[in-house]
Amino acid sequence: MLTTKPNVQEPVYLVEIQCLDSDMGGIYSVLHRRRGMVFSEEQRPGIPMMNIKAYMPVNESLGFTADLRAAIAGQAFAQAVFDHWQAMTGDPLEPGNKVYDTIRNVCKRKWVSFKIFPVSTSTTTSFKWTRSHIANEKVKFFFLKMRK
Repeated sequence: MLTTKPNVQEPVYLVEIQCLDSDMGGIYSVLHRRRGMVFSEEQRPGIPMMNIKAYMPVNESLGFTADLRAAIAGQAFAQAVFDHWQAMTGDPLEPGNKVYDTIRNVCKRKWVSFKIFPVSTSTTTSFKWTRSHIANEKVKFFFLKMRK
């Protein structure tokens, strides 16, 4: 029964990257591809090094360090630590966005049907009907088997 708009939360990493000044473009492109958001840039005093802090969804982090090193020829060091949960943007009930696709993939992986019941349908009566229906089908199958 659906009476409100559902919301899906995803875990988010705090990613700290240490790199040279000249490698900033490659870092930003890799973070952008992986839905990362940079919120802090600090230059280390006296040397041409930068400390970058960004938020990146855990779902997008698989292979991040390899992608980062490939983009800037291995001249950066990244660390990722869980930071917080964040609401995913998009409607989980409408096809064509990341939230909907994520829910569909989880349902397929767990062999669960993805159905939204209208408010008028009572889950208790449908459960009882389904349960009695299955019991009746088993009885019918048993008697058909005995007749043969």
